[in-house]
Amino acid sequence: MLTHNFDAMVSPGGDHAGYGGDIQPTQELVESYEQAGGGSVDWLAWHTNGATTTPPWSTLEARFQATVLYAGSSWKGRTIEPYDGGADGWVSYPPAAGSNKGASVTGYYLRRYVDEIHIDLVNVNSSQTMVEIRLAEVYLNYAEAAYNLSNTAEANAGINAVRHRAGLPDLNLTGTSLLNQVKKERKIELAFEGHRYWDLRRWKDAESTLTGLYVHGLKTNYSGGAYSYDYITCDDLPRQFPEKFYAFPILSSERANNPACDQIEGW
Repeated sequence: MLTHNFDAMVSPGGDHAGYGGDIQPTQELVESYEQAGGGSVDWLAWHTNGATTTPPWSTLEARFQATVLYAGSSWKGRTIEPYDGGADGWVSYPPAAGSNKGASVTGYYLRRYVDEIHIDLVNVNSSQTMVEIRLAEVYLNYAEAAYNLSNTAEANAGINAVRHRAGLPDLNLTGTSLLNQVKKERKIELAFEGHRYWDLRRWKDAESTLTGLYVHGLKTNYSGGAYSYDYITCDDLPRQFPEKFYAFPILSSERANNPACDQIEGW
C-alpha cells in the first residue's frame, strides 16, 4: 500500500513534539463561513487585542467544523490548545530558527483530511487516498457554467445542492451576487483542495484579491484561568500578484528555437 506523511506534516503540534503545523487556516478563511443554519457573523469585536468574549467558532456551519481546528476543539480525546504553554503552542510569524515545530502561527490547525485515529506519527505513515474530484466540485462547476450561460435557475440549483449538505438554506440570487456566491462557495467548500489560487487566476481576480494582502490569525491567550484573544498579522510584507503573473513566461530556450516568437508582455 502506498503511504505518505500528510498527518505528520499538518497535525496539531500537540499530537507529537516536533511534528505538524505545516498547513494552517487563516482568520480570513474562518470569517468566510456562515453560522450553522445560515447567516453571516460579525467578527469586528475580535479585530482588536485583548478581546475576552469567546469567538463564535462553535456556532459556525458544518464545513467549518470539518475543516478547522481552533482553541477548544475536541481532537484525539483532548482539547486543542494553540497558545503559549498549551499542548499545541503558539509562535509568532515568522517563526525563529529552533522555535517550537508544530506550534500554530494563526491560532488554527487544519482538520480536513487529517486522520484523527492516526496516533503514531513517527513510525506509522498516513494512508488516506488522494481525492482528485468530489461531487461538490461537479455541482459548483455546473453552477458556474450555468451562470455564464445566463441560466440563473440552474446556477442557483448547483449552489444549493452543495449548501444542503452543509445544512444551509437555499439561495435565489441573480447577476453579480450570484457569481460572487459561486466564488465564495468554492472558497469554502473546496478549501485546502488546491483550487483557490487557480480559481483566482482564471477569474482574473488574483491581482485585486492578493496584491497588498496581509493574512491574519486569532491568537488565544490563557492566564489565570481566563482567555483573551488578539487579532494578529501573519505576514511580514504584503503579498503581491502583478498582472503579468496571469501568464507564464516563454522559456528562453523556446525563444532561441524560434526567433520569431516574442516574449509575453511584462516578462
